[in-house]
Amino acid sequence: MRNSIVRRFPILGLFALALAVGAIFSATPAEGGGSCIYSLTTVVDGGGGWIGVSPGNSFACPDGTYNSGAYVTIVATADPGYAWESWAGTGDNNSSATFVSMNGDQTVTATFRSNCHLLTTAVSGGGGYISVSPGNSFGCPEGQYNPGTPVTVVATANSGYAWDTWAGTDDDSTRSTFVTMNGDRSVKATFRTNCNSLTTTVSGGGGYISLSSGSTGGCPEGQYSPGSYITVIATANSGYAWESWTGTDDNSSRITFVTMNGDRSVKATFSGAGSPATPTPAPTSTPPPTATQLPPPTNTPAPAPTATPTLAPPAPTSTPTNAPPQNQPPSPTNTPPQELTPTPANAPPPGSTADPSPTAARTASGDVNCDGATNSIDAALVLQLSAGLITTLPCLDQGDILDDDVVNALDAAVILQIAASLL
Repeated sequence: MRNSIVRRFPILGLFALALAVGAIFSATPAEGGGSCIYSLTTVVDGGGGWIGVSPGNSFACPDGTYNSGAYVTIVATADPGYAWESWAGTGDNNSSATFVSMNGDQTVTATFRSNCHLLTTAVSGGGGYISVSPGNSFGCPEGQYNPGTPVTVVATANSGYAWDTWAGTDDDSTRSTFVTMNGDRSVKATFRTNCNSLTTTVSGGGGYISLSSGSTGGCPEGQYSPGSYITVIATANSGYAWESWTGTDDNSSRITFVTMNGDRSVKATFSGAGSPATPTPAPTSTPPPTATQLPPPTNTPAPAPTATPTLAPPAPTSTPTNAPPQNQPPSPTNTPPQELTPTPANAPPPGSTADPSPTAARTASGDVNCDGATNSIDAALVLQLSAGLITTLPCLDQGDILDDDVVNALDAAVILQIAASLL
């Protein structure tokens, strides 16, 4: 049938053949004439992305060259952390995917901008630091994030400080919070000192106050971390005596303590004005009874007995005047007084036998602060020593109640029982 058409319409057949050959050797119908005569150049300004071109050339043309009038699609694609911003030289500069009409040599330029938002952190006044997680979004520099990225920020206080407030986060009410990076953001953490100060005062002079520690928990001198137990000791100068405390946890003892649950102020008062103070009497044992001496005898001689024939003959005249009468006891005139031997208070009565095995007394009393009393303050001091809060005690040897050469919490427990009269 095809042959019959060609035979019947020879002119139409030749025309169709010519059109087919033209389509093979030209990508588009000639517009203004010329094939493979125009080039397309692409430029990325400042980096941050790349340009895709489709097609890369007109049919049968070298790469990057086109027939006159050809339409070329170009697409700007951003790298991670960037976004397309603008075109120059395209047929429509308002869209990242656009076109170029090849009616001459063409140059197109794509500009990209960073699509990362910067997070700035600041600490007000020191006292701590801020941790950020993650450190950046993929493709963004350190400290920068893609839009919408949630970033965790944590305020951590240094020793002796505590977190106080946030500014600029999505939730400023908690120490560990977050920031949504919908733009450049700036956050600030404020820390406050977490140390409590201890102020000591001596009223009117007469002595001084000693502390078991100058500071704790990394706090400055004279300041202490919350809950610290500080031993305070009032020591009188010569001629004075400690009288009272104000502001301690127990004002009844010269050696006491203060719990640093806030700023504290203590004052010691001493008595005396340069004259020797009346010392506190130390506990004494009952002394043995003192032997009573007989009063010295008088010099009046005893009257001579009346001579009675039935009793005794009269004294011979040759008897010296100072000799006692016969058959009479010696006159006390020439007899020296006798000293009585004192009897110990705990000596058994005559004829009785002493207990050969008396009960042994404790060698330590528990009075570690040497104030003459064993009470809960002594137990508290032993506990502080055991916990390492203080390094020594005025009467450390008195704390070894268990007599095991170690002063520890077990001794404190026994001291408490003694104070409660359980032992």
